[in-house]
Amino acid sequence: WYPLKDLTYCIAVNEDMKRVLVVFRGAITAEDWTRAVQSRNFCDVANPIDEDYEGKTDTINMAVGFYLYLFRVRKDTGTKKYDEIANLAYKYGKERIGEEFQLIVNGHSLGGALSTVFSFFASTDDRFTKIGPVKCFNFGSPMVGGNLFLRAFHHQEQRKLLMYARFFNHNDIVAHLPPNMRVTKNGGMFRHVGVGIRIPSVPTGLCQLRKWKPQVFYIQEEGFSRSYCRALRNNFMVKFPFPPWRFAEMHTLTELQDRLAYGQHIGAGDDFELLQKPIEEVYDILVGTNYT
Repeated sequence: WYPLKDLTYCIAVNEDMKRVLVVFRGAITAEDWTRAVQSRNFCDVANPIDEDYEGKTDTINMAVGFYLYLFRVRKDTGTKKYDEIANLAYKYGKERIGEEFQLIVNGHSLGGALSTVFSFFASTDDRFTKIGPVKCFNFGSPMVGGNLFLRAFHHQEQRKLLMYARFFNHNDIVAHLPPNMRVTKNGGMFRHVGVGIRIPSVPTGLCQLRKWKPQVFYIQEEGFSRSYCRALRNNFMVKFPFPPWRFAEMHTLTELQDRLAYGQHIGAGDDFELLQKPIEEVYDILVGTNYT
């Protein structure tokens, strides 16, 4: 039952670059899909950040399924998957590199959501921030939390403990899930975090007359009206590709890679040039964190 009930991950160590890489797999098993479906609702999670920050709350709101996949307590061992992964990542890094290494987290789809959750909590662990922030690069990730989570995430970014880049195809419905129609006092229920990179499709026919341009942007806190309008505008129902039965293809890494290769081939302008910069420079430009 073990591989069918637990999430799947990989840990790699790059001794030359002093990096430990944690990679999460996307949804394959029935348990994977169950956790994804459960994430339509929130649970209140104890805020792991010790110091005060503006608007801090004792709990943060996170998608139930994604959170529990990492933090549910196993009945057989009494342990949490997050602790297992974090302890192994630190163990391998310390054995192969020493205590000073950088943690990089990746994932696609469900793995992207898990990488978001994992990197946020890892950024509150001193073991992983000794020589720089935890860095997360993921692909086609759904949303994993609400405004309280976004606020806590911002705090970690401002303290230079966390950097995050999310790549997604503009017509990938998974990247616009969970359904975000419910109204809260802050506007939309779910929020993405960090730096978003929206990649348009490769133009064909008359569409080739239009300039191909990716969008690189930073997720900010917003007022009620703007937040809810954004939730409606980015709802998965209006992001289906044409024809709609290609939705699964639009979620693949192959499709994303083909689009990025096209942009590199044609020299797509300012935002594509921004994608070729180190993430520290991207944060300097978009967030003003003065990393460089």
